[in-house]
Amino acid sequence: MTWSYDDQFFQEDDPCLAGDANMSKTMNQLTFPHPAKEPEVSADELLRLDALADQLELQRLERLQVLQSPDAVPPTSKGSALDLCALGARNAIQRARQYWLRRSRFVARECAWLEPGRENLFSPASGSIISRVLPTVFLERREKENMVMASLDVRDALLTVKQERDTSVHTTDASGTTRSFSLGKVLPGQRDGSLLWYRAITSFLKSKLDLEEHTPYPCIFRSKDGSCVVMIHVDVLLVFGKRDYVLGKFLPELKAAYDISVQHIEKPGDELTFLNRRYALHDDGRLTIQTHEKHITQLFAVCLG
Repeated sequence: MTWSYDDQFFQEDDPCLAGDANMSKTMNQLTFPHPAKEPEVSADELLRLDALADQLELQRLERLQVLQSPDAVPPTSKGSALDLCALGARNAIQRARQYWLRRSRFVARECAWLEPGRENLFSPASGSIISRVLPTVFLERREKENMVMASLDVRDALLTVKQERDTSVHTTDASGTTRSFSLGKVLPGQRDGSLLWYRAITSFLKSKLDLEEHTPYPCIFRSKDGSCVVMIHVDVLLVFGKRDYVLGKFLPELKAAYDISVQHIEKPGDELTFLNRRYALHDDGRLTIQTHEKHITQLFAVCLG
């Protein structure tokens, strides 16, 4: 594992940490002040930290019922058997306080060659054109109706989706301890993970909010009276609709079911971020879309060698 940076990874208000004193204590051992350089520790200390990080993440996944007793998979089951592997730890920053954080993230390692005949594993995809069409429609309608546009990011989206078939996973942590589990919910790395999430979120939109799929473009859902339109791009959503419906009905229903972060545009000066693009509404009625600076940097690097 390596030290790295991610400004959205560390969550002080994680309900798993807030409800368990031992897990919070472990997190404190993995957290370091944020000087100019990353922490320097001995090889033995780093191994100890990695073992703690693996232990913490496995406990979190168990509390979320993602990992369950291996006995939950019947011996005669013909389901999948996957490897569970730890990804690199991350350095994180939260609000005005800065930390170096050593922490694991586990993914299921599912190899395509094990079941080469599996098909229909992917969810409908959005495109760059539709992400510009919807803001244009929002601008046209806000002149006549009290409209808002919002971006939603669902935290740990896959970890909320139930498994559809029996699946066993096996992992060896940094201390060398091997454990087995059954999967109660989906883990990143599963080949059909995005499809299962799509089925779950669209089922929710249909049953709880009475939205219907736009047949020509399946990543778009809309209300029957046209008061709300939703675009789904994996675990992020772009929504626009009448203010009372979006803020009074749509968002409360989503917040009751999922852990989400929300940004919305209602008046000039408001901004939101969607798919690494910044959308800003101006006093003269214009909506500008600004591409993330990394794309310009990469373009310069390619052109200038």
